[in-house]
Amino acid sequence: MTSKIPPGTWGKISTIEVPSTRQESDPYARVQAPTAVLEWMQAHPDAMSRIAASLTKRAVGQKIAYRAEARYCDPGTGEVVKVRATGETIGKAETALGAKMTTLVSRFSETAGGLKPNSKAVALVTTYDATVLERNSAGLATSTITSKRRIIKRTVLPALGNLEIRQLTAPKIDSILHDIVDSGRSHEAKEVQIILREMMHLAARYGLISQPPTMVKLAKPKKPGTDENPVKYLSAQQVDVMRRALHQATVVRTGKPGPKPDTQPPQIFDLLVASGARINEALAIRRRDVFIDGLNLAAPFLVIAGTIILKDGKVTRQPHTKSNRDNAVALPAAGVLAIRARLAVIDSLVAEGTRTKATPDDLIFSTRNSTPHQDSNVRRSFSRVTSVLDAITDEGFEFHPDMTRRSGATAIHKAEGGTRASTAGFLNHTNERTLPHYVAGLEGIPTPDFSIVPALDELLPVLS
Repeated sequence: MTSKIPPGTWGKISTIEVPSTRQESDPYARVQAPTAVLEWMQAHPDAMSRIAASLTKRAVGQKIAYRAEARYCDPGTGEVVKVRATGETIGKAETALGAKMTTLVSRFSETAGGLKPNSKAVALVTTYDATVLERNSAGLATSTITSKRRIIKRTVLPALGNLEIRQLTAPKIDSILHDIVDSGRSHEAKEVQIILREMMHLAARYGLISQPPTMVKLAKPKKPGTDENPVKYLSAQQVDVMRRALHQATVVRTGKPGPKPDTQPPQIFDLLVASGARINEALAIRRRDVFIDGLNLAAPFLVIAGTIILKDGKVTRQPHTKSNRDNAVALPAAGVLAIRARLAVIDSLVAEGTRTKATPDDLIFSTRNSTPHQDSNVRRSFSRVTSVLDAITDEGFEFHPDMTRRSGATAIHKAEGGTRASTAGFLNHTNERTLPHYVAGLEGIPTPDFSIVPALDELLPVLS
């Protein structure tokens, strides 16, 4: 039978009378009686023993003691044992038992990082970060750990408030998750659920709770490519509007006081559309990854072989992609020009002496200090332009960097001779099952293979 007592806690305390094994040196010392009676009692011990046994069922000379006991669940083994303590009175016996229990719980708390069932849930979050995320026992990617910590800070900690660990019951967790879903953050609710599940498994392993609560089944977010959530991408006309707006923003700032305007946002946008790279993958492209000259002049391409991550508060380049698989992508003319324009700027800075000599490991896109860009800064540059476009267009202008991948994939698939295989290769997908999430109006499976460059040339023509 499974005990209902949570590990590290005890059940109801009961107290009974027990004969003490200790005997007083003079059992009659405290008897209040005439001297003659006491002398007779001392002179006839056998008679007194018979009288005492018949009246109290105890041997003469024994004291009345009390024993308090309770069932305790050992968190180390999960077994329930009885813990006992004695005292001269009921109160002293229960006090002694409480001291024993406190010692047992304190020993257990040391192994649980000092946590107790009534500890604040925020303390469990700290232990979870130190034991699961910091040690990375699950072998998580650095970007995944960073994402978990961001969600913990932004959503989990405010939701837990002043709750205690023992108050993290299934109804309370369900309430937290439903509040996140009701606020329109279904995808984030799923991430929060994973974090809370891992935290509660940690609490169960430490014996702070009997078993992890069952999580509510959240409704899955509507996948892109359905009628309820169609694929969001840019048409050729919208791509043209976005490109011209980015170039215009650079021209407007030219000649004004302050640092020279950064010409990288237009070039980054062109390369995102041309290569199908994720924004952090595009920011991680090095000179050695680009093949646009020499023998490859007629068929320029680049290799996506890394991504930008935030590790310990520092932006750095990770030497492999999200899928841990390199991808070679043929480039249209506009993509080649974007790279050449950026290389020309770097070479001019080297010639001026404001930048060290270029090496094959230098990033194509970098800050003025030759360090990797943080994707949030690039996204901010795009948002300044899209906010202006949204204000001046009647139907509104929606854009985020992931739409560039879908724009390129949709253009390739809809081009004459477009296939699922080539489209999946452009996106660096291992299979074609996820293509409906990226390609608008995907129907059927065209058979002939093709070269993707003409379609991308049409989507991304060279600007005069």
